[in-house]
Amino acid sequence: MARVEIAVPASFPFRTTVQVYIGHINRGNHLANEALLSLLNEARVRFVSERKATHPGLAQLEWINADLAILYKSEAHHGEQLTIEIAATDFHRRGCDYVYRVTAGDGRLIALAKTAMLVYDYGQKRLAEAPPELAQWLG
Repeated sequence: MARVEIAVPASFPFRTTVQVYIGHINRGNHLANEALLSLLNEARVRFVSERKATHPGLAQLEWINADLAILYKSEAHHGEQLTIEIAATDFHRRGCDYVYRVTAGDGRLIALAKTAMLVYDYGQKRLAEAPPELAQWLG
């Protein structure tokens, strides 16, 4: 079976903490797949929002998710505080990738993930060009 591989950057310029709530737990008594994705999206919104304050052009961009990969490394449970670190990587003319590292309070690696985010014009329903400053804004 082919395995997904995610290149982990040397550093993560952003970090946020989220809590695992009871609604995030599945029948296996651990963090559910869709709940982890929701937490990753929350962290990405926080990451971009933090940068919008200093880079107003970033606020004008609209995004669409092109793909997602998650490597599960350990279970997370109700009540745990998770740290989600993010780095923007692989910039290109249409967008970039976001790489996520999720760890528990005790240092356990919970997951590595990557989303490919593309700049999108929702009015015209088509991809748009990323501004040349995108790497600087998100770096």
